[in-house]
Amino acid sequence: MPGQPRSTMTATPPVAGTTPSNGEGERLPSVSEAVERVGYGPAQLLAGFLGGGVYLAGGATLLLAGALSDPIGKTFQLRAWERALLMSAIFLGMLVGNSSSGPLGDSLGRRIVIVASLALTFAAGLVCAFATSFSMLLFARHLLGLALGLGVPPWMVLSTEITPAAYRVAANAYSQSLFVAGELYVAVIILCLDPHMRHLEWRSLTLVGIGPALVMAVLAYMFLVQSPAYLATKGQHEQAREVIATMARQNGAPQVATAFRQDAVVVDNSTSSSVVYEAIFGKRMLFSTLVVMYSCFVLNLVFYGVLYGLPQVAESIDTGSTAAVAVVLGCLWELPGLAMGAFFGTRFRRLPLISACYAGMAGSLMCFGIGVASSHLWFSHYIIQGSLLVIKMLSNTAFVVVYQYASEIYPAVARTTGSAICVSGGRLGAILAPVIFEELANYTGSFSGFFLCAAGFAALNSFAALFLPFETAGKNLDDDEMEPVLAKQKSLSDAQKVAMP
Repeated sequence: MPGQPRSTMTATPPVAGTTPSNGEGERLPSVSEAVERVGYGPAQLLAGFLGGGVYLAGGATLLLAGALSDPIGKTFQLRAWERALLMSAIFLGMLVGNSSSGPLGDSLGRRIVIVASLALTFAAGLVCAFATSFSMLLFARHLLGLALGLGVPPWMVLSTEITPAAYRVAANAYSQSLFVAGELYVAVIILCLDPHMRHLEWRSLTLVGIGPALVMAVLAYMFLVQSPAYLATKGQHEQAREVIATMARQNGAPQVATAFRQDAVVVDNSTSSSVVYEAIFGKRMLFSTLVVMYSCFVLNLVFYGVLYGLPQVAESIDTGSTAAVAVVLGCLWELPGLAMGAFFGTRFRRLPLISACYAGMAGSLMCFGIGVASSHLWFSHYIIQGSLLVIKMLSNTAFVVVYQYASEIYPAVARTTGSAICVSGGRLGAILAPVIFEELANYTGSFSGFFLCAAGFAALNSFAALFLPFETAGKNLDDDEMEPVLAKQKSLSDAQKVAMP
């Protein structure tokens, strides 16, 4: 098969004339098919809440970082580029964390990396709260970003691997809604303390903002399940069966059979890195990987650029509300976007939906920039509020669909690494967003330049998404139709294929 690594997978030829079964003539399911039989219910909802803690911590931390830019700048007497650097340091750390989480998640397991991410987020936040200089705070912000970045790709993959195909996008949207919960947690506190956001005490607010990370770390350590697909690739079939049985009990279906067949896995550690590389950057997958990376780049540029710039825009021009209210509304408007992602992502194919989201973002970003540039006009705040609503909705819809797509197109042995590479490429957009915003504002004398620039990036992305070759909507991760995408080999003997209680 073109693009499939042939010399790096070790397998034993199947026994002629035999088919793995449960002893009653029924063909055993794959791990993914076993998850399908478990169904969707309390097991996935619990995991979505626990694993989604990485989004909860991220939402609280990142909104707080943007909102506290001015008071921190006054404390340390920072210039505009230094304020932007503090925000970019978080995203640079997230880039490092995302990149590291791929190999860690594929080697150590998804669950442990998620727990470590939450615990380290709390620890790094403590250092930020007690920083005594700009350089110390800059270093602490970088560590904070690294901790936040560790958790997202492993959770994206874990969610995909424990959720039936028909519910993956909805489950993704559900866990991402915790990002909005984290934002609202901080935004409501700010609204109560200082509606105009002019006298915020940044140290105490930082401590308040990292509280959820500690709570979620403890809960995830106690109750979050490991990925059965990961366990199967490591040969831990009994543990994988136990996870499936646990999920079945939580879903009220303890009678569901938990036996599954063992598909091919990488058994030669000396060649595993070449297998992973081929699965992500091989001839068949290179274009998809690059386009998904660019899609994540644009999403981060738009979302975090708006998150960073909105408080400054709200303070400087009439948006129809106080600064804190504008931030709260901006958070609330993300919820319809997540709901749209769940609805449309479940009912429509991934690729047309991705292209449509970016086209809509391009138009709304242009309108927002025009509204900001014409802020002296009486109707400008209507344009700003309306276009901001669309930007928030469509960017969150795109986050759901693009992140889900990134976690579906790679094989299990490279799934976390592939997802992490795509998300890491996106973090470059988040790193550059504050710098581009500040520099364009200084150069043009208006906040509108950033939004017009971002509109161009989004329009290009909409066009590129039309040429993605693989559609993953409704596909079983072990489906033979997905074999060209997942680059899998399935040629093991009965003894190797069957994982029984």
